[in-house]
Amino acid sequence: MALCELGIKMSSPEACFQAILKEECFIELKAWRSDIGTDTNYQNLTILNTVSVLHNNSTIATSTMRCTFAHLSVLNMFIIIHALYLQIHRLETSSITPLDSAETASISDALQN
Repeated sequence: MALCELGIKMSSPEACFQAILKEECFIELKAWRSDIGTDTNYQNLTILNTVSVLHNNSTIATSTMRCTFAHLSVLNMFIIIHALYLQIHRLETSSITPLDSAETASISDALQN
């Protein structure tokens, strides 16, 4: 995952990708959009925002964010895990500076969330 890809919005639900006909895909997209409705948390959710929310224990504790995360697909969860893995890999391979305990604690919180 490249740094520029962190600004990409989270993907549509799996049902949209599994649709055989374009009409089925349209119906799934329409249902998904009505489900998220006015949930601005989900509508503005990028990979970077998602990872940032996970790093912040007080934000993920809110019921609206828990509901938002409950609607994420398996692909979206994989993307989030991959972004967290890249943070860990960057920390492990960085030989310039020693590991910062605050940063490792933040990643630990994100993984826990």
